[in-house]
Amino acid sequence: MNELFYWGEDGQYGPYHRQDNGWPHAGEVMRDFRQQKGMSAGELGEVYGRVTHKEQQPVSARRMQQMEAENDVPADIERRRALASLLDIPPFLFGLASLEDVGMQPAGTQQVSPASRPATQSKKSMVVDLEDYNKFLTFCWAQHYNNTAHTFVSSLHKRIRTLEAFAQEVGGPQAEQAKNLLCPYHFLAIDIARDQRHYGMAFNHVNSLIGLAQELSKEDILATALLRCGLTNYEKRNYGAAAFNLKQALPFVEQARPQLKGYGLQTAGLVLSHMATTEQEKAFALKKMDEAYTIIRGNTLEEDGSCVKVTEGWYYFVRSKALIAQGRPKDAQHLSKQAERSIGPDQPRRYIFVEINQIYIYLALGYLPVATAAALHILEIAEAISSKHAVLQVAAIYKRLRTSEYKNHVDVAELGLKLGQVKARLSIV
Repeated sequence: MNELFYWGEDGQYGPYHRQDNGWPHAGEVMRDFRQQKGMSAGELGEVYGRVTHKEQQPVSARRMQQMEAENDVPADIERRRALASLLDIPPFLFGLASLEDVGMQPAGTQQVSPASRPATQSKKSMVVDLEDYNKFLTFCWAQHYNNTAHTFVSSLHKRIRTLEAFAQEVGGPQAEQAKNLLCPYHFLAIDIARDQRHYGMAFNHVNSLIGLAQELSKEDILATALLRCGLTNYEKRNYGAAAFNLKQALPFVEQARPQLKGYGLQTAGLVLSHMATTEQEKAFALKKMDEAYTIIRGNTLEEDGSCVKVTEGWYYFVRSKALIAQGRPKDAQHLSKQAERSIGPDQPRRYIFVEINQIYIYLALGYLPVATAAALHILEIAEAISSKHAVLQVAAIYKRLRTSEYKNHVDVAELGLKLGQVKARLSIV
């Protein structure tokens, strides 16, 4: 097994050794694709364990390294498929296709690019397993809600490009299926981009969604794209642009399913609260929140095709934020506590923003030592789920503490030190 080969129709993968059974060396393939994704063996073991073990226990980094070094990749097809899906490994490189589909070229030979392929060579029709794409998407959404999915961004983008090419090539019902699947891929990409403060990327996915919504004649997709665009502008503090996006979205929201209508109305209440300058404007913003509550209260609104997750606990959080924006921290505190009771540490991506909101209430009420202690705790969670948005929220809180009467306290100094360390580890400028 000394000779190395490039693999694939165009020799674009490798070089890897060839196993005795003719397949590429699975351990080398696994290590190569893991490193390309920037994942450590421990990170891969954690997500692999969640997918393959009933108890969702992580697999140790040592075990993952053993798979790679000793070519001890699981023989069980489902577990091997799970690894291939997590690392975006083409099936033919991982023993999950026919050997007839595996092309080989000795390392050092000239690789043939598609452009230089002889004109007489026929191009294979694209084949995309839409069920597999859907399973991968479901897994990534679960990771995003419960921990972090930013390590899968490159795979998401690659799959988006593949689905786009597939839809363009095949046409007909299959193309429509692919386009429908593209929508939640874009929604997830937007949410991850917002969390990582990659706002330009978020807007690019919004534009793609608007085009898809128009092609598919789906007003709910269009409305959700506009609402997410509004939230992106809101997070950038471009409140005027956010209000414009909401004005575009609300006519479509009015006739939408309860999930989307409740989501749209509570988003409108939040943005309008930030823009309100008169008591009349403040009351109008809260009226939108009231309309949302009549839909959300007591209902279990499961996530639908527009990837909107609405719960009573999250409503309390959003309304609390609206009240803080209106200068009513005492009224906001009660709702924030209700949100905490509904959204616990087992939902870290939502829980962390509930807690950040609580810190802003502490600041507004003058509870500076409590705010500082809470910020130190939240910073640990933000790093654990790699949320750059949350880290920068803590940075804004630290900035306020540095100009307060509490600025010279040792806890504030400790927060500044830890904040700098976390920003360095997450490459936040």
